[in-house]
Amino acid sequence: MGKPHYTMDDKAQWAWDHGGHMDNGIRDDHGRLMAIPHLTRVEDDDNDYDERGADSGSGGSLAAAVVTAAAVIGIAGIASMFSARREARRNEIALQERLAAETQHQQELRKFERSRMRQKMKRKLAEQRLQFEQEKLSMETDRRMAAERREQQAWQQVTEQRNLTEKILDQHEAQLRHDWQIQQQLLRSLEQEREMLLRQQEQMTSQLQILHDLLRTEAAQEATMRTTRVQIEMLMLSMQGVHARIEENHERYQQEQSLLLALESETK
Repeated sequence: MGKPHYTMDDKAQWAWDHGGHMDNGIRDDHGRLMAIPHLTRVEDDDNDYDERGADSGSGGSLAAAVVTAAAVIGIAGIASMFSARREARRNEIALQERLAAETQHQQELRKFERSRMRQKMKRKLAEQRLQFEQEKLSMETDRRMAAERREQQAWQQVTEQRNLTEKILDQHEAQLRHDWQIQQQLLRSLEQEREMLLRQQEQMTSQLQILHDLLRTEAAQEATMRTTRVQIEMLMLSMQGVHARIEENHERYQQEQSLLLALESETK
């Protein structure tokens, strides 16, 4: 009795032709697992040869032929059973290997995907950091330009205020010089007025002395004496007015002189 042998189906044959392994399977060009080869039992021609030899033997009895046939069937059944078990075991091992390979492939895919996502996140983070640095630089530039503009505006305001202050001071100084000149003129006028009043007072004093002398003259007539007394009274009133004007002139002169001193101190 010859050994049974097996043939491969189309997928297993394709895998075998393309360098695969019947037990481990094969992946296609895209990395997917192909089907596990299924083996189909085919009766060996040697079985027919053995059976024909048994039928043409030395003429054994029918019982011996039946026993022989039963033995052959039993042995074939046992062989088929063991072959089926071996096939099932091989299929189980192949399935486990396929599952392990698929699990490893999925792990590699997840690892690759995680690496790809990590690189993508790194690139995105780098882009965000670059954008942040650019925005930060732009903000710093804007702040620096704004500070420079504020500084220029402040300096311009200070310059304008200084120019205005200098202009006001110049005007004030010019006004002080003008007031000082007027005050000088006023003081000279008061001095001239005082000199004139003093001369008038002196003249009136002389006239009054003359009138008093007339009154003491024995030869003076009564009418002349009355006229002289009237003149004396009028002269006395005039002298009082002149004296009051002299006092007023003196007080005003003192005030104007104090004002002049104040103006001189401001102009220095």
